[in-house]
Amino acid sequence: MARPVTQEARRRDIVDAAIAALTEADGGPVSIADVARRLDLTPNAVRYYFRDTDALLWAVRARVEQRFLTERLDAIAGSDDPREQLVHAMRAGLPTGPEDVEWRVTFRPAMPDRPTPEHGRMIGEVLAEQAAIYEQVLDRGVAAGLFTPRQAPADIARTLMIMEDYQGLRIVMLDPTFSRAGALRLMREYADLALGTALPA
Repeated sequence: MARPVTQEARRRDIVDAAIAALTEADGGPVSIADVARRLDLTPNAVRYYFRDTDALLWAVRARVEQRFLTERLDAIAGSDDPREQLVHAMRAGLPTGPEDVEWRVTFRPAMPDRPTPEHGRMIGEVLAEQAAIYEQVLDRGVAAGLFTPRQAPADIARTLMIMEDYQGLRIVMLDPTFSRAGALRLMREYADLALGTALPA
Protein backbone atom coordinates (compact mmCIF):
# COMPACT_ATOMS: atom_id res chain seq x y z
CA MET A 1 0.00 0.00 0.00
CA ALA A 2 1.42 3.39 -1.04
CA ARG A 3 2.30 5.77 1.77
CA PRO A 4 0.23 8.95 1.88
CA VAL A 5 1.91 12.11 0.61
CA THR A 6 2.75 14.43 3.48
CA GLN A 7 2.07 18.16 3.27
CA GLU A 8 5.81 18.89 3.21
CA ALA A 9 6.36 16.40 0.38
CA ARG A 10 3.43 17.82 -1.57
CA ARG A 11 4.80 21.35 -1.22
CA ARG A 12 8.17 20.13 -2.51
CA ASP A 13 6.49 18.44 -5.48
CA ILE A 14 4.56 21.60 -6.33
CA VAL A 15 7.67 23.77 -6.17
CA ASP A 16 9.58 21.24 -8.32
CA ALA A 17 6.78 21.34 -10.89
CA ALA A 18 6.77 25.14 -10.86
CA ILE A 19 10.52 25.25 -11.50
CA ALA A 20 10.10 22.82 -14.40
CA ALA A 21 7.26 24.92 -15.82
CA LEU A 22 9.29 28.13 -15.51
CA THR A 23 12.26 26.47 -17.19
CA GLU A 24 10.16 25.40 -20.16
CA ALA A 25 8.29 28.71 -20.33
CA ASP A 26 11.69 30.49 -20.52
CA GLY A 27 10.34 33.88 -19.52
CA GLY A 28 6.67 33.35 -20.33
CA PRO A 29 3.85 33.33 -17.77
CA VAL A 30 3.23 30.30 -15.58
CA SER A 31 -0.06 29.78 -13.76
CA ILE A 32 -1.36 27.64 -10.91
CA ALA A 33 -3.29 25.65 -13.52
CA ASP A 34 -0.06 24.92 -15.46
CA VAL A 35 1.57 23.54 -12.34
CA ALA A 36 -1.53 21.56 -11.34
CA ARG A 37 -1.64 19.84 -14.74
CA ARG A 38 1.94 18.64 -14.30
CA LEU A 39 0.97 16.89 -11.08
CA ASP A 40 -2.49 15.67 -12.14
CA LEU A 41 -4.01 17.88 -9.46
CA THR A 42 -6.80 20.41 -9.54
CA PRO A 43 -5.83 24.10 -9.33
CA ASN A 44 -7.62 24.28 -5.96
CA ALA A 45 -5.44 21.45 -4.66
CA VAL A 46 -2.37 23.57 -5.46
CA ARG A 47 -3.99 26.67 -3.93
CA TYR A 48 -4.40 24.74 -0.68
CA TYR A 49 -0.62 25.09 -0.34
CA PHE A 50 -0.02 28.33 -2.27
CA ARG A 51 -2.86 30.84 -2.35
CA ASP A 52 -1.87 32.32 -5.74
CA THR A 53 0.86 32.43 -8.36
CA ASP A 54 2.82 35.08 -6.47
CA ALA A 55 2.98 32.90 -3.36
CA LEU A 56 4.17 29.94 -5.45
CA LEU A 57 6.82 32.05 -7.19
CA TRP A 58 8.12 33.21 -3.82
CA ALA A 59 8.44 29.59 -2.74
CA VAL A 60 10.36 28.87 -5.95
CA ARG A 61 12.65 31.80 -5.27
CA ALA A 62 13.25 30.60 -1.71
CA ARG A 63 14.18 27.12 -2.99
CA VAL A 64 16.64 28.45 -5.57
CA GLU A 65 18.08 31.02 -3.16
CA GLN A 66 18.71 28.25 -0.65
CA ARG A 67 20.58 26.34 -3.34
CA PHE A 68 22.79 29.35 -4.04
CA LEU A 69 23.29 29.94 -0.33
CA THR A 70 24.43 26.34 0.15
CA GLU A 71 26.71 26.49 -2.91
CA ARG A 72 28.27 29.73 -1.68
CA LEU A 73 28.98 28.25 1.76
CA ASP A 74 30.39 25.07 0.18
CA ALA A 75 32.60 27.15 -2.14
CA ILE A 76 34.25 29.11 0.66
CA ALA A 77 34.67 26.00 2.82
CA GLY A 78 37.36 24.76 0.43
CA SER A 79 39.91 27.42 1.49
CA ASP A 80 41.27 28.94 4.68
CA ASP A 81 42.43 32.13 2.93
CA PRO A 82 39.79 34.92 3.17
CA ARG A 83 41.05 36.37 -0.13
CA GLU A 84 40.33 33.10 -1.93
CA GLN A 85 37.06 32.68 -0.02
CA LEU A 86 35.90 36.10 -1.24
CA VAL A 87 36.57 35.21 -4.88
CA HIS A 88 34.85 31.81 -4.44
CA ALA A 89 31.81 33.58 -2.96
CA MET A 90 31.65 35.91 -5.97
CA ARG A 91 31.84 33.01 -8.43
CA ALA A 92 29.14 31.05 -6.60
CA GLY A 93 26.68 33.95 -6.70
CA LEU A 94 26.92 34.75 -10.42
CA PRO A 95 25.04 32.83 -13.13
CA THR A 96 27.08 30.34 -15.13
CA GLY A 97 25.90 32.14 -18.27
CA PRO A 98 22.75 33.14 -20.20
CA GLU A 99 21.52 29.53 -20.06
CA ASP A 100 21.39 29.48 -16.24
CA VAL A 101 17.61 29.25 -15.98
CA GLU A 102 17.54 28.67 -12.23
CA TRP A 103 19.39 31.95 -11.65
CA ARG A 104 16.88 33.74 -13.89
CA VAL A 105 14.01 32.16 -11.97
CA THR A 106 15.09 33.99 -8.81
CA PHE A 107 14.12 37.32 -10.39
CA ARG A 108 10.64 36.31 -11.58
CA PRO A 109 8.87 36.96 -8.25
CA ALA A 110 11.15 39.89 -7.48
CA MET A 111 9.45 42.06 -10.10
CA PRO A 112 5.68 41.85 -9.48
CA ASP A 113 3.33 44.22 -11.28
CA ARG A 114 2.31 45.77 -7.96
CA PRO A 115 5.06 45.41 -5.36
CA THR A 116 3.96 45.50 -1.74
CA PRO A 117 5.81 46.16 1.54
CA GLU A 118 5.82 42.37 2.02
CA HIS A 119 7.68 41.94 -1.28
CA GLY A 120 10.19 44.53 -0.14
CA ARG A 121 10.69 42.82 3.20
CA MET A 122 11.29 39.42 1.59
CA ILE A 123 13.74 40.84 -0.96
CA GLY A 124 15.58 42.57 1.87
CA GLU A 125 15.79 39.35 3.88
CA VAL A 126 17.26 37.45 0.93
CA LEU A 127 19.90 40.13 0.31
CA ALA A 128 20.80 40.27 4.00
CA GLU A 129 21.19 36.48 4.21
CA GLN A 130 23.50 36.34 1.19
CA ALA A 131 25.45 39.50 2.13
CA ALA A 132 26.08 38.04 5.59
CA ILE A 133 28.34 35.41 3.99
CA TYR A 134 30.42 38.11 2.34
CA GLU A 135 30.58 40.02 5.61
CA GLN A 136 31.81 36.95 7.51
CA VAL A 137 34.62 36.48 4.98
CA LEU A 138 35.51 40.17 5.20
CA ASP A 139 35.66 39.99 9.00
CA ARG A 140 38.00 36.99 8.79
CA GLY A 141 40.26 38.89 6.41
CA VAL A 142 40.36 41.91 8.71
CA ALA A 143 41.12 39.71 11.72
CA ALA A 144 43.97 38.07 9.79
CA GLY A 145 45.41 41.43 8.80
CA LEU A 146 44.78 40.75 5.10
CA PHE A 147 42.08 43.39 4.51
CA THR A 148 42.15 47.09 5.32
CA PRO A 149 38.55 48.16 4.58
CA ARG A 150 37.99 51.66 3.23
CA GLN A 151 34.25 51.27 3.93
CA ALA A 152 32.30 49.45 6.61
CA PRO A 153 32.43 45.68 5.86
CA ALA A 154 28.63 45.58 5.85
CA ASP A 155 28.56 48.24 3.08
CA ILE A 156 31.20 46.38 1.06
CA ALA A 157 29.19 43.16 1.39
CA ARG A 158 25.98 44.86 0.25
CA THR A 159 27.76 46.50 -2.69
CA LEU A 160 29.16 43.14 -3.81
CA MET A 161 25.65 41.67 -3.65
CA ILE A 162 24.24 44.57 -5.69
CA MET A 163 27.00 44.13 -8.30
CA GLU A 164 26.31 40.39 -8.36
CA ASP A 165 22.57 40.78 -8.82
CA TYR A 166 22.69 43.53 -11.42
CA GLN A 167 25.43 42.00 -13.52
CA GLY A 168 23.91 38.54 -13.20
CA LEU A 169 20.59 39.86 -14.48
CA ARG A 170 22.31 41.45 -17.49
CA ILE A 171 24.06 38.14 -18.24
CA VAL A 172 20.90 36.02 -18.23
CA MET A 173 19.06 38.72 -20.22
CA LEU A 174 21.68 38.23 -22.99
CA ASP A 175 23.16 41.71 -22.76
CA PRO A 176 26.24 41.28 -25.01
CA THR A 177 28.20 43.85 -23.00
CA PHE A 178 28.14 41.66 -19.87
CA SER A 179 29.78 38.30 -19.25
CA ARG A 180 30.56 36.12 -16.23
CA ALA A 181 34.31 36.75 -16.62
CA GLY A 182 33.74 40.50 -16.92
CA ALA A 183 31.45 40.53 -13.89
CA LEU A 184 34.02 38.69 -11.78
CA ARG A 185 36.74 41.10 -12.90
CA LEU A 186 34.70 44.17 -11.91
CA MET A 187 33.78 42.67 -8.55
CA ARG A 188 37.40 41.72 -7.81
CA GLU A 189 38.65 45.17 -8.81
CA TYR A 190 36.07 46.86 -6.58
CA ALA A 191 37.03 44.57 -3.68
CA ASP A 192 40.73 45.29 -4.25
CA LEU A 193 40.07 49.03 -3.92
CA ALA A 194 37.64 48.68 -1.02
CA LEU A 195 39.89 46.31 0.95
CA GLY A 196 43.36 47.58 0.09
CA THR A 197 44.47 44.21 -1.20
CA ALA A 198 44.91 42.18 -4.39
CA LEU A 199 42.55 39.23 -4.66
CA PRO A 200 43.65 36.12 -6.56
CA ALA A 201 42.45 35.88 -10.14
